[in-house]
Amino acid sequence: MKDQLPVDELYNNRRNFSIIGLTGNAGCGCSRLASIMQNENFFRSENLRSEDGLFTEEVQSLKNTDLFLKKEEHLNDSAVSKLIFKKKYSVCKKFIFENYHPYAVIKYTYVVWLYVFLFLRFKCKKEGISFAKDYLKRKLDEILSNKFDFSHKGSDDDYKTYRGCTDNKVLYQEALDNLDLSKIIDLLSDITCDDFLNARGDDAEKISKLFFDAACDFQNQIKLLNSSLAKRDYLCLCRFYHRLSAVIRATGDPLKDSRRVHQEGSCTHIYDIVKLINVLIKGKNHISDGFDRRIVIDSIRNSLEALYLKERYAGFYLMAVHDNQNRELHLKEKIKSLISEGCEEPDSELVNRMFEKIKLLSDAEAGNKDYEKGRFYSPNVAQCIADAEIHVVNNAPMDEKIPEFYTLEEQWMKYASLILHPGLITPSAEERCMVVAYSAKFNSGCLSRQVGAVITNQYHSIRTIGWNDVPYGQISCSLRDLNDLTDHSLPEKRNLKYTYSDFERGNITTYDDNTRNFKQKLRCDYANLKTENLKGLPFSYCFKTLENRYSGNKNQVYTRSLHAEENAMLQMVKFGGESLRNGIIYVTASPCELCSKKLYQIGVRKIVYIDPYPGISKEHIIGCGYKRPELKPFQGAYGCAYYKLFQPFMPYKDELDIRTGSTHQLHSSLELLGDFMKKIGKPLKATYTKQEYEEIKEMISEMKMNKDETN
Repeated sequence: MKDQLPVDELYNNRRNFSIIGLTGNAGCGCSRLASIMQNENFFRSENLRSEDGLFTEEVQSLKNTDLFLKKEEHLNDSAVSKLIFKKKYSVCKKFIFENYHPYAVIKYTYVVWLYVFLFLRFKCKKEGISFAKDYLKRKLDEILSNKFDFSHKGSDDDYKTYRGCTDNKVLYQEALDNLDLSKIIDLLSDITCDDFLNARGDDAEKISKLFFDAACDFQNQIKLLNSSLAKRDYLCLCRFYHRLSAVIRATGDPLKDSRRVHQEGSCTHIYDIVKLINVLIKGKNHISDGFDRRIVIDSIRNSLEALYLKERYAGFYLMAVHDNQNRELHLKEKIKSLISEGCEEPDSELVNRMFEKIKLLSDAEAGNKDYEKGRFYSPNVAQCIADAEIHVVNNAPMDEKIPEFYTLEEQWMKYASLILHPGLITPSAEERCMVVAYSAKFNSGCLSRQVGAVITNQYHSIRTIGWNDVPYGQISCSLRDLNDLTDHSLPEKRNLKYTYSDFERGNITTYDDNTRNFKQKLRCDYANLKTENLKGLPFSYCFKTLENRYSGNKNQVYTRSLHAEENAMLQMVKFGGESLRNGIIYVTASPCELCSKKLYQIGVRKIVYIDPYPGISKEHIIGCGYKRPELKPFQGAYGCAYYKLFQPFMPYKDELDIRTGSTHQLHSSLELLGDFMKKIGKPLKATYTKQEYEEIKEMISEMKMNKDETN
């Protein structure tokens, strides 16, 4: 028998190649998850429960009538649910014990440093300058002096005064002095390609070997540099990477002043850092270190970089890590460990001040304001989280009673199993319902955001779906064109009165002391409209945005669309159906204040969401009263990842037959008859003619006579 079964060839790509991009807010646990994935024995961790110890319950009765009369159906449902989870858990743990292989970690910050060194190396080559120690130290000093600093806008002045820092150079100079520049120069000497961002073949292998090979010591050098800088001031280090990565994505030149990035930035270099990551992945194929090309990136903070990898690799998964409960604790513990320097207890005031500043920076990185202005080089972690199709939660260790993959180790065990063997277990109820909500959102014609919602009864059975869009009978914003209202040369189209409201067509004057209508304001606003860059795209517009601008107000009531949750509830009212009381809503974005009130009113008991809402609905609406719904972040897979993880390569029954060789020890009478007919040279049929029947009987008689004569 061959070493590898034919069916194993189907899974080779999954076993030898997969890329996990981690994303999440600072302190959520991306680095911890990366270290779990890197550990070849993570499944032996104490944070993985023993399947034998998982809590299960006895069913109350096997008779449905008894359960109904005693009103105990829910007890059996709970017991069976726990049993199903235990079975899934056991399948995954047994499989991963036999098949797991560790992942190599690409730390994003290390790639940024690699970019800096390669850039300076080839800048010297281009300018005919010697790539010497003095030159390298001078340029690194230039980069650090501009970017390893407190806020350039003065928001850190109070913190800076508290620390007693007047010159940021004292913060990084010692770290720079301790860096072995001669070794880094030697490591870079073998790399000769001019375009390191598009290196392939041997050139990519050299760069990848420099990064991954422990013998090269590159990562250790960067680790020591990071550690030294973090001890000097962790806030400055966070700002440093924020600025340096943004400058590279904006200009491609790490020497550029980060304070001028908004003036000098362009879209030309947006993918420069992720292109270097791509080179590392390409070159990794030639390195035999036991990892093949199983890679985890810690971590992605720009959504376009995630899109770059997603468009190029079918084996890429973007995984968001959440930690709403312990994030503050984890961040403070990290700060304490960095600034204690052997002291028994670090200054608590310093820890709190540093934490508040880092949290503000993290919140700024999560925002989308720069993206809305076309500054695509800025981090936008919130969009990365929204784009992620696998969501895990950094939960604290638990008791045996929780019937779900709970800790990071358990959650990774589940998804590692499904990556290696799609369809090994079936989706959870949350995953099954959320993937429907995710699919529903693409029906939305909203220009700002697409949201989908599904409401189920208490048994996770879907009762209604909805998405954010205009009421039925109106035309979605994405199908309307501003030129219909602004272009004087176009004849009035017959269907305009159905497509645009009376208000939009100028039947009411409300602006400029009731002297101008919406259509007139629109034509004035877009008098110099240039459509060349649209390249055939419709020039759709958001009525709410324009109305608020023209009126000088900021009123959310003017939106044309219903919210997804609102639409789902109204579908039940419109077409009739059962009560939604004690139901569950799965929504791709957590509800606003208005929708939260409506969900509270209809008695929904749980709200499962992906994107958090920035308002006060959680604290003000849901966090009030004595019938509060549970607000739960989604945990699981959806979108394309859902199908990649849960769609089997072949029916499992067929795979089992191939793997076991169908070697049954018990044989049926039909098998026996088939073998006999084959021996006498007759076909096995359902019926035989009388002549065929007599011939077979005669052959049996002859065989019997021959046997008697032999005896």
